[in-house]
Amino acid sequence: MTGDRRDRGEYHAFYVAFLDDPDVQALDHLAFRVLIALRMSLGAAGIGVPVVLQVCQRANCTPAEYEAACRVLEAPKPDDVEGLGWIRRERNIVWVVNALRYHPSLSAENPKHRTFVRERLLRPLGEKAIVRAFWTRYREWQVETGARDTVSIGYPGPIGTEPDHKAGSGSGKREAVAGIRSGSGAPTHARDAAPTTAADADEQPDGARDALDAGDAPADSPLRAAPLAALVARLREQRYRVAPPERWRDVVQQLHGVLAPEGTALRKREVVRATPAILARAIALTLAEPTRNPDRSIVVVLLKCRDGEAVAPRDAQGRTAPEAAAADDRARRAADEQEFAARQRAADAWLAEHAEESEAIAVQVDLQCPSNSALPKALLAHARAACRVQLVERRRAELGELAGVGA
Repeated sequence: MTGDRRDRGEYHAFYVAFLDDPDVQALDHLAFRVLIALRMSLGAAGIGVPVVLQVCQRANCTPAEYEAACRVLEAPKPDDVEGLGWIRRERNIVWVVNALRYHPSLSAENPKHRTFVRERLLRPLGEKAIVRAFWTRYREWQVETGARDTVSIGYPGPIGTEPDHKAGSGSGKREAVAGIRSGSGAPTHARDAAPTTAADADEQPDGARDALDAGDAPADSPLRAAPLAALVARLREQRYRVAPPERWRDVVQQLHGVLAPEGTALRKREVVRATPAILARAIALTLAEPTRNPDRSIVVVLLKCRDGEAVAPRDAQGRTAPEAAAADDRARRAADEQEFAARQRAADAWLAEHAEESEAIAVQVDLQCPSNSALPKALLAHARAACRVQLVERRRAELGELAGVGA
């Protein structure tokens, strides 16, 4: 590329770990290129109205191939708690589902970032179902507060004041804002805490402090018994250490409500109930996952309880429903490839016996799928092979040798 970098348009960054994701590596080349092209063509939040021909040019594919790749990318991912795939579409709107979650430069804790996403990127799209689904996934980005008066974790002064790392240690200001920081130097944010695995979270550490005050939950609440007591303590330590006391009290009440017959309200008409074992597993899974917004952890826990992710039903082969669907899709693709291979062998055998037809069909293949096409080599080879098979089958049908193939 040449020219001044200011002329190169909008800038988007990726985490290097994106390429190490098993789900990314499982994508075929076309789906991967289309996913990257969509991410680079949409706004910072990964949702908007892309110019399809521009995306096709950037992904080096045809509109038909773009549509096929989008169907692959829309398939639900096995580990997504809301059953979404890489993308979601509604009419001409496309949403790259996790683009905002893993954006290196945007944070829901920054009120200016929230206003940018809400007003500049989402409001023009209206009140469509895909927009409502976006806000369901990113509830924390909907918080409307005065940008001048808002403080965020890691930036204790109002917007426009000098940050801690320039003004000095900042310990006094942080204590004034958080009110609960200790002098031990322990991490006060989920990003600073040591990684937690689901296996570790299932075990109760020695000397784990009780995270529940006397008024948080009844004395006989299962939250005070192992293993939930240890998990609740870790939840508070890793995700709600800097939260106000009343916020933590609300989280505890929601956790306790999940175990009660009346359940906990997740949305206006949706109630979540769970057994202590399911709730414990849901908390463990939540702690094992990275997060950009620790305050949303209670929502993630409730979603895992609601969707049964903690105890997902499995079929006779030990597969969850998304895993079974993915396996069935792979089996269908393998069957289609085997069927095409058989048709290709039959076409080759017929042409070997009818040399007089071979040249005419080769001319038709060159007319319909020119060898100098801009398609990638692998796709062009497959397209020419498919065209050749179809022409042979059509000719055989004309000669009465093959039934069920229209001219």
